[in-house]
Amino acid sequence: MTDASTEPTATDSVVDALRGAVASVEAAIVRLEGEDAAPDTVESVLASVGAPALGDIVTRHNALTRAAAIVDHRGTLPDADWTPLAELGSRLDETVARVQAHASALLDGADADRPVPEHLEYLHTIAVEERLGETLQLLVLVEDCLFLWHRVRIAREGSD
Repeated sequence: MTDASTEPTATDSVVDALRGAVASVEAAIVRLEGEDAAPDTVESVLASVGAPALGDIVTRHNALTRAAAIVDHRGTLPDADWTPLAELGSRLDETVARVQAHASALLDGADADRPVPEHLEYLHTIAVEERLGETLQLLVLVEDCLFLWHRVRIAREGSD
């Protein structure tokens, strides 16, 4: 017999999912901008996928996180805080689309019907030369930025 107090609730599931998402974003920041990260990792990945420059992505993420916290506390975001963020939406959207397409193309090229040595060589190439890991970490970070931007935009539109 199961004790109802030990069964996970919907709230527990949401909290666990949020913890996982936060951990993923934190890991992305460390991999892309941490002490052990190669210089200009973000810029070189963005350039390789043809995405627009975003400036310091960690600073952008921090600004959007702060804006979302203000929305959570006040219900909206003042114009002075929204104005520098408003134009980010289209660039974030384009960046997400380009990074997703690039990562998908790399993974689609991993033809399982190739002989094992060729398959392993291709996987090594996309991991090292094409920086698939960094590309996926950047995707996590930029998608979170876009999510935060939409949260703030929706709150602003709802308050008008």
